[in-house]
Amino acid sequence: MSKLISFSNKRKRVRFIIFSLLAVLVMLGIFLFSSQSADESSATSGKVINLVFKIFYSGYEDIAPIEQAELVSSYQGLIRAAAHGTIYLVLGFLLQGAVLQLEWKKPFPKAFCTLFVVVLYAISDEIHQYFVPGRAFQLIDLGVDTLGAAVGILLFLTLLWVYKRIAKRPCK
Repeated sequence: MSKLISFSNKRKRVRFIIFSLLAVLVMLGIFLFSSQSADESSATSGKVINLVFKIFYSGYEDIAPIEQAELVSSYQGLIRAAAHGTIYLVLGFLLQGAVLQLEWKKPFPKAFCTLFVVVLYAISDEIHQYFVPGRAFQLIDLGVDTLGAAVGILLFLTLLWVYKRIAKRPCK
């Protein structure tokens, strides 16, 4: 029986392991963030927003605390969407790196396989959140996760293309 998946050399096997381990760490981070209750999650994103405002918004610390809280609250949705998209961008990037190390005999494009796996994980993440107090399964999050993953995959493929173009250039 022939192998469906194999590695053409040891270097590809090592890269596969590294990309895969990093992707698993990102998945673990996603799981841990998704395990937070709604109040804990809001507090986490609130701390991030506060830090960003303290760094980039001159005069933020001079604003009354109640106004700071209102300002932070108004950016919660945007920050959460950005966090979803960014973490799934990283996951898509890492999984694409792992998948490209594989040699397989099936004609299905590797980028679609990567996206399929990430979307399945995003669905499982949303199902997990359904059972966390104050959290819910949200299709908008699933869409942002998918978009983030697609951007991560395209980013990896673009960087790989650029690298190969530069590597082919003759030295002067």
